[in-house]
Amino acid sequence: MLPLHLAFRSGTSAKVMETLLQAYPEGIRIIDHRGYIPLSHCQQIKGTNKQILESYAKANLKLEHESLVDTSRKDREAEVVSLTEELERRTTAHANQVQRMVQEHAMEVEKLKRLHDGEKEQMKEDILEMTREIAEYQRIEESRHSVDDVMLSRGAD
Repeated sequence: MLPLHLAFRSGTSAKVMETLLQAYPEGIRIIDHRGYIPLSHCQQIKGTNKQILESYAKANLKLEHESLVDTSRKDREAEVVSLTEELERRTTAHANQVQRMVQEHAMEVEKLKRLHDGEKEQMKEDILEMTREIAEYQRIEESRHSVDDVMLSRGAD
């Protein structure tokens, strides 16, 4: 049992009651050993002071307001935590996606280098082949000119 229960039971002055309510407004919700809240004791006394009831109502409103503010604050905190977690999740997902893209890009660059190196080697081989063909053509042309020269020299004889 709280002093507030005793104060309501004994019908103490409004000033004392207000002081108790201001000191511990949560006391209006505390149940005593008989299962009563302080206001229940007040109802047992005839001619309860209006000022005491007003103080009690103010204390109750203050508690309700604090409860709503606390609930609102907790809701905002929970929302901030939730948004922070979502941001972290998205940041991690984005970082993973960027990492995958960097790896894919590096693989593509390596693939293109190999393709380029292969094409370069093929071009070298093609140039060598063409050089051989040109040399062969020139040799054949020289031989033909030699044969033509021999034929001309025989025909001139």
